[in-house]
Amino acid sequence: MFRIIFALLLVFIGLFLIVQNIPIHPQLTLYFFPVLMILAGFYWLTDFFLFHTKGILMPGLMFCTLGGFMIIVRWQFLPPLAVSWPLLLACIGAVLWIHALTEALPLWPLTLMILAGIMLYLSGMPWFSLQMVLRFWPVLLIFFGILLIFRPRPKSKLRNIENQE
Repeated sequence: MFRIIFALLLVFIGLFLIVQNIPIHPQLTLYFFPVLMILAGFYWLTDFFLFHTKGILMPGLMFCTLGGFMIIVRWQFLPPLAVSWPLLLACIGAVLWIHALTEALPLWPLTLMILAGIMLYLSGMPWFSLQMVLRFWPVLLIFFGILLIFRPRPKSKLRNIENQE
């Protein structure tokens, strides 16, 4: 895994240095960089899903997400990165959340990361009022209470031992 990341890093640095010596407009180089990130991400995702290679899912998702985010910002569907960085935080949180599902890791810290990114982004909008959201924070308590009520309960070890005998 580390070998592949190191190899791709060397290739990207080599391409960057070659482009510096060739009279190509720098914007052209930056235009294709997100596409290269997405292609590298798809390569890793294909390797993960076809050959079940461990440790490849996370970099594949991250490269696809970052490359896609850079393209969306470039096409001006989102404001510049100085304004839309909280959405990048939420996207990274979503990628980590998907990875946590495959590894059976706790999801609540990543959920908070996603919500914080969305809230920080929306707080910059003129029509959004953070004061109004803070007024209704008890709704979160109700949501988590309902979630705890309907969450499946793990079977106790004593019942499992009794069933085996």
